[in-house]
Amino acid sequence: MIAKVHVLRIVIIAATAPFGIVPLAMGLCSASIVEIVIVTLEIRRTLGITIRALARIYAQAAFVTAWSALPAFGLVLADRMDALRLPGLLALVAASAVAWMSGLFLVRHPLATEMVTLVRRFRRSGR
Repeated sequence: MIAKVHVLRIVIIAATAPFGIVPLAMGLCSASIVEIVIVTLEIRRTLGITIRALARIYAQAAFVTAWSALPAFGLVLADRMDALRLPGLLALVAASAVAWMSGLFLVRHPLATEMVTLVRRFRRSGR
């Protein structure tokens, strides 16, 4: 399965790279979509997980990804991304991390439960 995806990426890179960065990026985005389809079908076949369950997982992941990109998106909308220096970049990373964590809790992602468990263990060990 992974070999199929890597071969696809190599072919796309070889075919689109001579035409510039935009066609290359578009080709790699297309390859990612094909990869999602291949992985989804393979997961369904090997683990027996339904497409509906996978769609729910993908939707949660997409929401958390979009949610954590909001701080950067805000800077792009405000046309402030070019003005970022190291302190601003570190603040953006911190804001994105906070958004990512809050996104996990918003969609009740299993990783949120793991984070709560980890914090509780950490608190208990500090006493």
